[in-house]
Amino acid sequence: MTASPASKFAAVAEGRPSGGPYKICYELHGQGPNKVLLVMGLSGSLRAWDTTVQQLLARGGYEVCIFDNRGIGHSDAPGPGYTVKDMAQDAFELLQHLGWTRNVFVAGVSMGGMITQELVLLAPEGTFAAIVLISTHAGRTIPPLSTIFTFAGVLFGPQKSETEGFDTYCNLVFALPWLDQEAPGYKSNREMMHAHLKATMAEKGMQSKQGRDGQMAAIRGHYVSAAKLKKIGQLGVPVLVMTGTEDALIRPKNSHYIAKSIGCPIEVFERAGHGLAQERPHRFHELLTGTFAKSRAFVAVPHTPGEDSAVAAADVPISASS
Repeated sequence: MTASPASKFAAVAEGRPSGGPYKICYELHGQGPNKVLLVMGLSGSLRAWDTTVQQLLARGGYEVCIFDNRGIGHSDAPGPGYTVKDMAQDAFELLQHLGWTRNVFVAGVSMGGMITQELVLLAPEGTFAAIVLISTHAGRTIPPLSTIFTFAGVLFGPQKSETEGFDTYCNLVFALPWLDQEAPGYKSNREMMHAHLKATMAEKGMQSKQGRDGQMAAIRGHYVSAAKLKKIGQLGVPVLVMTGTEDALIRPKNSHYIAKSIGCPIEVFERAGHGLAQERPHRFHELLTGTFAKSRAFVAVPHTPGEDSAVAAADVPISASS
């Protein structure tokens, strides 16, 4: 497993009680005044943001940081013993490493949304210019019963073949009708996702048991109170929550609770699952960039010839989201 030539590394968690230092793998894409940090979810590497990176670069004016959380890809993978707040501190130290100390635009999906909640609470006021929370929860919740059984099978059942593993992933992350639809260059979205999962695994490798157990233990302990969520709403920056009605991993009611507690808008994607960036790329990225553009810190750049066609081309989903 070989890291992409774009990969760089930052050291985090030096002297932290929960362990460290650890190496975090990250990539920077694009150039522009608007700095964007994208935070991925459980068992998802930085490659899972490729669709969104291409969308932002097609629009221009963005420099985007994507990274492997601890526990996945080319970042270090300590076992259980750390928290979501530790992962948020990793992300904050990555921002410090980059020199991104003011007016950062941040979006987090699933576990990445949990990390983002903790991140915006621990960072100094003014660090973030806009916040987008996608398919996530604030803690003290359980997934649907069918998902619990699926995870139990993954954790304690017999080893699955590569194809079976990809199918399990797809069935959890995406709405089943979408998986059966035809995709450009493929018979179905399911076939497309299998191809991209295979390519990601070739670059990033399979997540280790230790890495997965560490991330899952952190998620189980995650909790951000209503009072703390309210503080996010008091930061004075645009905040948006997104969810799909057919999310099989995190019940949509969790997103409604977060939005109500923060006091921010929520966008509901009818008949969509957990992976909104892949299932509904056009609407998802219009909402993401529209939220960024509402910030007083957002710097608009002139439209370039061919921008609309580049954005349309980037609407094609090209990777998986966890």
